[in-house]
Amino acid sequence: MVLRLCYASIAAFWLSSAALAWDGVLRVSLEADIRGTNPGVKRDANTDTVMHHIVESLVAYREDLSVAPLLAESYRIGDGGRSYRFDLRRGVRFHNGAALTADIVKWNWQRYLHPQTRWRCRSWYDGTHPLGVEIVSIDTPDASSVVFHLRRPSASFLHLMANIQCPSAIVHPASVGADGQWIEPIGTGPYRLAQWRRGEYVELQRSDHYHTLSGSRDGLVGAKIARAERLRFVVVPEVSVAKAALLAGDLDIVPILPLTLYAELQALPGITLHVQGLLNWMVLLMQTGDPLLADVRIRQALAHAIDIDRLAAYSTAGLGRANTSAIPDASPYYSPQQARRLRPFDLPRARELMQGAGYDGRVITLQTSKKQQELFDNAIIIHAMLRRAGFNVKLEVIDWATLLNNYYAGNFQLLAFSFTARTEPFLNFLTFTGSKKQLASYQWDDPLAIDLLRATETAFEPARRQSLFDRLNARLQHSVPIIGLYNKRNVTATAAGVRGYGTWVAGKPRLWGVSVE
Repeated sequence: MVLRLCYASIAAFWLSSAALAWDGVLRVSLEADIRGTNPGVKRDANTDTVMHHIVESLVAYREDLSVAPLLAESYRIGDGGRSYRFDLRRGVRFHNGAALTADIVKWNWQRYLHPQTRWRCRSWYDGTHPLGVEIVSIDTPDASSVVFHLRRPSASFLHLMANIQCPSAIVHPASVGADGQWIEPIGTGPYRLAQWRRGEYVELQRSDHYHTLSGSRDGLVGAKIARAERLRFVVVPEVSVAKAALLAGDLDIVPILPLTLYAELQALPGITLHVQGLLNWMVLLMQTGDPLLADVRIRQALAHAIDIDRLAAYSTAGLGRANTSAIPDASPYYSPQQARRLRPFDLPRARELMQGAGYDGRVITLQTSKKQQELFDNAIIIHAMLRRAGFNVKLEVIDWATLLNNYYAGNFQLLAFSFTARTEPFLNFLTFTGSKKQLASYQWDDPLAIDLLRATETAFEPARRQSLFDRLNARLQHSVPIIGLYNKRNVTATAAGVRGYGTWVAGKPRLWGVSVE
């Protein structure tokens, strides 16, 4: 009773009390508000989590990270990897009751490829990215078939389409106004957008028109049975408040909790903990365009100055391990070469490189935000380690929106950051490899790396792809545009009575099939 009253005094203005009997509303915390509802235009991890319940793509990932049809019934690859034909599932309807057709699929892709949409992943498909594909035409042979024609063969096209961060979501044209401006997503997912109270919560309503696949839940495909009438994603920035709300019965699921709370929560009755290794890569970004950091010796010295093993052990509560490779340690492509560390912790070597580069004590600014506690903690540790090595590092704490804007604009020297789950190595490297003149957020502007990554596009054989990824990793660790730290581990807490919740390596909460008894 004391706990409930204490909690109510903090946050009763935006959390509603749970009823004694389940009211059909599943309440889930988000540590920050979503950025928008236009898929792939304004996004972050929280936005992705919400949108995957509203919209769907032609293909998506299974639990084992293989690609499977979703809105498509099947697909066929032709012309040596230059054409992809998708036959649509029968019976699929949008939230407004309209049927899915090939023309609507084509309209969506034409919209994504139009510069006015400002889709973040347009360069992956329009030929402007040296490592992307180029869609030269989209045909609709009949009402239920769509064919994409590519200029060059692509072994990664399906993985690009299934990408979690930039979903190629198929929405109804009524999602956009006559003036071309975005209104709201009218998707095909198990839930539709009901209300977004900015800074407070996003509420979704079960769709009456959803046409589920058979079988069991399987990644982002399989059965998606909306057992909850409504999903309410509640914005809870403070971990302590989220924990109190869970204990008070005002939240059913807290998807992200610090691993440091694991032992404490494990001792509490009525709470189930789910620990999951994720694909998310925790990193220290370096602006190679900066006059000081352009010197590879300074970047190598920074890498030698950080004891990544100690940092990873602390940040994962001993459940994770250091990983300097862009390929997650849970990936089938994580080879012994990927595990090899070219820049181990070595303070004498760090100081030797600093001296050789003529480092004169100039200030280096490390940006971070308190919005994600783990990133903030990493920044604090890195700051201390770099100063111990002799670097004059200043810590700059900024709000999350500013940090994201700085990342996309390349406006930083050092930045404590994380890349959300990339499910295929090509996508990991594609995220940060490319010309800075084309996109300021690219970390690795290296012509040879670009050529190696381009070669994976025609490497349909796994052994050939593995060889290319191993070469990429070796070059990445030599030039050090990024210091890889570790792959994230996550603790999710569910309240008593929650049934059907399950985690997976992609880290996205999937709330279909979940109920409260």
